[in-house]
Amino acid sequence: MKKKKDTLVVIGNGFDLWQGLPTRYAQFREYYFAHRDEILKRLHIKKQNVRQADGSWAALTDVERIYGDPFRPSELADQFWGSFETSLAGVDAERLNLFFGKSPRGLRRMRRSIRNASRILTAAFSDWVSSIAIDGKSSEYSFGEHCIFLNFNYTDTLQKRFGIPPRDEFHIHGEASDPASIVFGHADHPQQPVEALSRLGGRFRGLSLVEELLYETDKQVHENILMLCAFLAARGVQNGEIRNIYVLGHSMSPPDLDYFAFLWDATRVPPAEPDAPPEDPEEEGPLEEWHAQVQYAVTRYGAPGGQPDPRWERAAARQLQREQEALRAQLERELFGESPRRPPAETPPARTEDALWRLSYYGPEDRAWKEAVLRELGCTRYELLPSIDACLETLAP
Repeated sequence: MKKKKDTLVVIGNGFDLWQGLPTRYAQFREYYFAHRDEILKRLHIKKQNVRQADGSWAALTDVERIYGDPFRPSELADQFWGSFETSLAGVDAERLNLFFGKSPRGLRRMRRSIRNASRILTAAFSDWVSSIAIDGKSSEYSFGEHCIFLNFNYTDTLQKRFGIPPRDEFHIHGEASDPASIVFGHADHPQQPVEALSRLGGRFRGLSLVEELLYETDKQVHENILMLCAFLAARGVQNGEIRNIYVLGHSMSPPDLDYFAFLWDATRVPPAEPDAPPEDPEEEGPLEEWHAQVQYAVTRYGAPGGQPDPRWERAAARQLQREQEALRAQLERELFGESPRRPPAETPPARTEDALWRLSYYGPEDRAWKEAVLRELGCTRYELLPSIDACLETLAP
């Protein structure tokens, strides 16, 4: 008789590093520079000769221009590569607008440079992930049948070294074996760009181009969470059955915090009275909503250091909620068809205590960060352990 899946194991990049795999962002940086020329050739993109601050000339790509200072282009600093996904949100729309200008020709150049930068990085990242070879040597550790896996990595380490069947593992950001499935990026711009900006012309059109880039490089966490829910449902796993959560080698960095907020909310004792969504008396007609969304975009992304009016932030949040509700409805149609009938759901088991979290950490700074994240979530049932090995010692087979 098969065991219930009562333990969710979250796998982060530190897990692959623990297995000796070259998966650090610093190694992606090395790969990028080693293969940049062949990637450019394949994509039919040329480098540009630009003058450096010291007066010398260098051949650079649009990646350096879009994600660096276009007025003083140079190789991107180590900090960009060290926090690669977070860095993808650091596009300075105002500086790019000033550099390219608002003429039709300048905007065409800006669009081309943004598109090239995105294509180059996407190709480089996908190629790098696909190049990471994993031998099939056994780890000599066996996870129990009661485990289900949420894998943030792209590799098949769990299958090759731990014998985990693919049906028990969900790659939330895609798999190296399927480059088209690979997801990477920040979590700073999940809502769709404000289409009206492109119609206003000039610097607003330049801002709309940056918004499009930020949207394309966003991980779209909400959509990925919906797919995780579909995966768990397909495996017959209910939230109320998950008693333990193991976080192995995951840094819980800002781009992924919404995932952990979801897991915490889904595996805790429900509040005595479910929180009712508050009414928003400020929501007005379409014109006022459009105005607030445009103001939010202009202030948030078009003016460095700008602080959007709280009313504009709430308008943007309302728009995002509408988009997410539409996405959920679309996913349901894809899974169940147009019929309003749904498979009968079993009554979830009553939860009497929050799931117990056990998390590996790497050094005092990582421990302090994870404690802060758990405190912010409101999670009190947790253990922080100094290594993945220490966590696995507590995991019953």
